[in-house]
Amino acid sequence: MNAQIIISTLLYLLAQTLVWFQLYGPIKIPWIKENQWIIYAAAIPITYIFAQGTKIGYEGFGEAWPLRFVGFSMGILSFAILTSYFMNEGITLKSIISVLLSLLIVVIQVVWK
Repeated sequence: MNAQIIISTLLYLLAQTLVWFQLYGPIKIPWIKENQWIIYAAAIPITYIFAQGTKIGYEGFGEAWPLRFVGFSMGILSFAILTSYFMNEGITLKSIISVLLSLLIVVIQVVWK
């Protein structure tokens, strides 16, 4: 696995984590609820992070399809962790299997040439 793929995956994970705070933060975190315009303004740097992750990932993979799956999977992973922690929604067996499947998607995209 090359460095570009790792960097791209980490950028997607960061961007997906920030998006979680934009969408679900106002429900459980008072500061975010009271300062929603700051969160809305964060859309610009978040979009930049996604764009850089896409650019770097495309250079690493040499094609676009793997990037879609990596982005989706990082969204599932961050959602599972953050929702469990901040919203006290336990991770059920169904959720665990879904997270494992999303990670398997990333492994397939990275390893299978």
